[in-house]
Amino acid sequence: MRKKIISATAAMMAATMLFTGCASQEIQDRKAAAEAAAVAAAQPTPSPAPTPEPTPEPIDAWSLLDNLPDFAVGTLDSPFMTWVDGLPMGEDILTFEDGQYVSGLYSVSDKTLLKDVSLNELNTMPISGYLKLSELENGNTVIDSVNDAATGDGIEKDLSDFCVQTNGPDGTANYYQIGYNGGWLSNIFNTEAASTDGITFGDAFTDGMFYSSATPTAFNGFNADGTPEEQFESLYTIFGDPSGLYWANNGGSKQYTSFEEFRDAEYDSSYGAKNFYLVWNYDGYSIVAACSDLFDSADVKGTTISDIYMFPILNGSLYLKESDTSNFWGYLGYGDVPARLTGLYTSVPGASDVAIDDAANSTDTKNGTTPNSDLENAASEDAVSDTPEIVDDGAISDDTAPSEN
Repeated sequence: MRKKIISATAAMMAATMLFTGCASQEIQDRKAAAEAAAVAAAQPTPSPAPTPEPTPEPIDAWSLLDNLPDFAVGTLDSPFMTWVDGLPMGEDILTFEDGQYVSGLYSVSDKTLLKDVSLNELNTMPISGYLKLSELENGNTVIDSVNDAATGDGIEKDLSDFCVQTNGPDGTANYYQIGYNGGWLSNIFNTEAASTDGITFGDAFTDGMFYSSATPTAFNGFNADGTPEEQFESLYTIFGDPSGLYWANNGGSKQYTSFEEFRDAEYDSSYGAKNFYLVWNYDGYSIVAACSDLFDSADVKGTTISDIYMFPILNGSLYLKESDTSNFWGYLGYGDVPARLTGLYTSVPGASDVAIDDAANSTDTKNGTTPNSDLENAASEDAVSDTPEIVDDGAISDDTAPSEN
C-alpha cells in the first residue's frame, strides 16, 4: 500500500513538472512573439511604388504656319463688303455721310455711351483730358466741359477711356483713336506728344490715326463651326488671298530670327503662344487677322483667329513711337505691315543693312504699298524671311488687345 502511495506521488510530481515546463515554454514563446512584433512595428513602412505618369496624348494640331496661303502681289481689289456696322472700310466716319452714323463716345470699360455730343464738338474735342458730365432728368448723360485735369467735383470721366461708336445699317462698331487707352495697339502712338500739339478727334480720323476691331464671327461667311483649315478658307473667301504674314514674339520671350525658326519651334509654356497676323493691303486700308498657335493640349485643333482689325492708311508717322526693344519680328509676302501693328523703330539688331526708317515712313502710303514694294519683295522674299526686325514689346497677348464692343 505504501508502495502504491509513493508511486502515485511520484506520478503526480512528474505531471506537475511536465505542466510547469509546458507553461514556461508557452510564456517564452509569447514573449518572443511580442518582441518580434515590437521589432516589426518599429520598422518604417515601405513606400508604395510610384504610379507611372500617363503618357500624354500627342498633339496633332493644324497650323497655318505649315500651310501658308498663296500671297497676292500688289494692292488688292476691295472685297464687295462693308465693315461690321455696314459702313465702307477705311472711311473717316466723322465725315462719311456727314457723320450721321456716329452714335457718340463709348466707354468699353463701363459700357457708358455719351450720345448727346454734336459732330462739331467731337471734331474739336482734344484726344486727352477729363470730361465733366451731368445727368439729365431723362437719364441721359451730357458733357458740360472738357478739362485738362480732373477737378474732383461731380461726375468726371477720363477721355482716354472713350472711343467713337457708330450705329450703321448693319449694327454697331467701335473706332479706337490715338489716345485711347485700350491695350498694346493703342500704345503704338505717342499720345503725350499728340496731346501737347493739340490733336483733336477730328485730326485723328482725318489722318487715319484710328482702327476698329471685330471678332471673326461678326463677318458673314465665316465658318465658325469648321475646322481651323476650313475657317481660314472662309477668310480667304471673304477677303481674298492675303498680301503676307507678319509674325512677332511675346514680350520677353524667345527670339525667333527667321520664319523657319519661328515655324518649327515646338510649343513651350514658358514662351507662350506663337502670335502672327495675316495682312490684306487694299486701296485706302488694310485688314489684319490676329492668329495664334497655343498648342498646349491634345484638345487644341489648330491655329485660332481671335480678332479682325481694320486699319486705315496712316497719313504720316509723326506720332508713332520709337522703340529700343530687342524683340524681333518678320514679314513674308508682299505689300506692307500696317504701321499701327509694328510702330516706328530706328534700329534693327543684327540687321544693319535694313533701312528701317525708310521702310517705316513709307509703310502707309497712298496706295497702301511702298513704292516698287512688289518688285522689291518678290526679289528679296527669302532675305526678308530671314531678316530680324523689331516689334513692340507689348505684341499680342491678345487678351490685351481690345475687341469690338
